[in-house]
Amino acid sequence: MQAWANLTAEQKQVYCRLQEVFAGFVDHADHHLGRVFSALDEMGIRDNTVIVLVSDNGASQKGLQNGTLNTDRYRNYFPDTVEEMLKNLDEAGGPSTDPHYPMGWAMAGNAPLKRWKQDTHSGGNTDPFIISWPGKIKDGGAIRNQYHHVTDVVPTILEVAGLPAPTSVNGVKQMPMHGVSMAYSFTDSAARTRKRVLYFETLGSRAIWADGWTAVTWHKTDTPWENDQWELYHTDVDFTEADDLAAKNPEKLKDLITLWEVEAKKYNVFPLDDRRYERVADPTRAGAAIPKKLYTYYPGTSILHPLAAPQILGVEHTITAHVTIPETGADGVLACSGGELGGWTLFLKDGTFHYVHNYLKLDQFAVSSAEVVPTGQHTLSVHFTPIEKHLKPDYFIGNVTLSVDGKQVGEMKGNKVAGQYSAVTGYGLLIGRNTGTPVSHEYKAPFAFTGKLDKVTMDLK
Repeated sequence: MQAWANLTAEQKQVYCRLQEVFAGFVDHADHHLGRVFSALDEMGIRDNTVIVLVSDNGASQKGLQNGTLNTDRYRNYFPDTVEEMLKNLDEAGGPSTDPHYPMGWAMAGNAPLKRWKQDTHSGGNTDPFIISWPGKIKDGGAIRNQYHHVTDVVPTILEVAGLPAPTSVNGVKQMPMHGVSMAYSFTDSAARTRKRVLYFETLGSRAIWADGWTAVTWHKTDTPWENDQWELYHTDVDFTEADDLAAKNPEKLKDLITLWEVEAKKYNVFPLDDRRYERVADPTRAGAAIPKKLYTYYPGTSILHPLAAPQILGVEHTITAHVTIPETGADGVLACSGGELGGWTLFLKDGTFHYVHNYLKLDQFAVSSAEVVPTGQHTLSVHFTPIEKHLKPDYFIGNVTLSVDGKQVGEMKGNKVAGQYSAVTGYGLLIGRNTGTPVSHEYKAPFAFTGKLDKVTMDLK
């Protein structure tokens, strides 16, 4: 981490602008929260309304040293340069960017705690947590020091609403609540914490808190688990995890590591898995696409998250749109995934057939048919054949062919494809339209298809 005094003028200009964008977003969120609270006041129900405001993790290191205007650059191990960002600073925070501040701001945001989001040290999991309930909490603005976690929110709401935890939902038996209600702390600031133990695990890093003590280890991806060095902190008196007591109190550390294993087994943490995006896309995990060779989608299909859609990046595949072109002709998107910052789109414009692959907003790879698609029923296909795979930065090189009714009408060699495009920077799979920002500047969103679209198939055979 470079010291601020050692940064160049250009770095300072970029770093400041990226943090200003973050501050602007926080201010935007604060403004609209204020509108909600004002509405509750106007309705006269604020005193009997419980408001819970919580962050999701510590400040993020995803901006790396210099920050980014496109977080998919981070996800594909291809960080922005300061020179690149200087040219586009006026766009920061607008729809053509997904910015992230540099790591230095994350360190400042997490101070005085260690490490960042995606870690299990306190800098990764210590968050602002605010509860407002004027009719019950009489010392508004006061601090509570009891130890609690986001899993305690639902038990708290159930208790204050006088509702039992459901044992079955739509016929599905529910597991026991993992959390502990914190409602007791609303009226007794000095009450002893009712939570006794809490485990953490993120990308292989682990931690356990129990009765004011914390054992924690940071795991480096692709290294043996036995190499991880556990640390021990008496966090009741050492909130910032500054004094590692592992060497002085090995028995306490051993007991906490054993307790972590007990909790991890209870909550299905094993087997440990230190993969990042590959883990989320694993078809054996909930939410990922069911692995098949052939998928079929129809007009009106809801947006499919990129990880719930067919995994076609860098894989040989054919996408085919089954259409009917009216006598007046037809234009519009047949299928697409992504947006301004990266993705692919298959569309008709001025009657001709097009495929565009937007590589991280750095380059547009396009291929088109020379002739207008005639009136009537047709199959419009794009076929991708991978040729090369590269790691860090992650991308593929492949060849693309366009076909109408099985006859090749266009060819492109050297198409560059990122290892992934996230739902954060664009949209997932869309059929018959491109909502959000456009993948290609050849059209304006949503550019819905004006002909008849029967279905779109994605063939991975």
